[in-house]
Amino acid sequence: MLARHIEVTDIHDEKTFYAQLARLIDDAQHSIWLWSPWVANRVYQLLPRLEAAVSRGVRIVVFTRDPSDQTQGSENSAKAVKALRGIGACIVEVNIAHQKVVVIDEHTVMMGSLNALSQSRTREVMITTRGAHFARRLLADLHAEEFTAVPRCGTCGGDQVDLRRGAKGYYWRCYSKTCPDAGKGDSRTWT
Repeated sequence: MLARHIEVTDIHDEKTFYAQLARLIDDAQHSIWLWSPWVANRVYQLLPRLEAAVSRGVRIVVFTRDPSDQTQGSENSAKAVKALRGIGACIVEVNIAHQKVVVIDEHTVMMGSLNALSQSRTREVMITTRGAHFARRLLADLHAEEFTAVPRCGTCGGDQVDLRRGAKGYYWRCYSKTCPDAGKGDSRTWT
């Protein structure tokens, strides 16, 4: 059944993945969606290509863990996220995210175990597929478009908010240390 909707075009490991990703970024026409739990030094290798994509009108959205994660909360990761924001990428911070997905132009999907914006030493695998129906379905199932509308905090008005998933569904939560409601564990101030 799935074969009617996608074609598996390649399988990459951590050595061959980045050459393929670079080609896809260079060829992107309108959108690049990245789910990478961690953002670190690897982002600088891709940044010039991503910046060139933005300059030709490609929308870039990155879903990554929020700074409460020990690794993502490091100064190194904060600088890497700031660099992505600096080129115009939309950053959506998600609490306890672990997806590793890349969707290019709503027709090409790379999915597997590799963190595209931080991988350095581990053995990984990524499968590349083509198929608009599958890509759009994956984006819908991940609520990609919906979650790009990151609100400001309903209490302090700040932009240090992350996306969380609770028993009743998804909600936004402020993690600013100066917010009166930060860390209370409920979603009363959120829309």
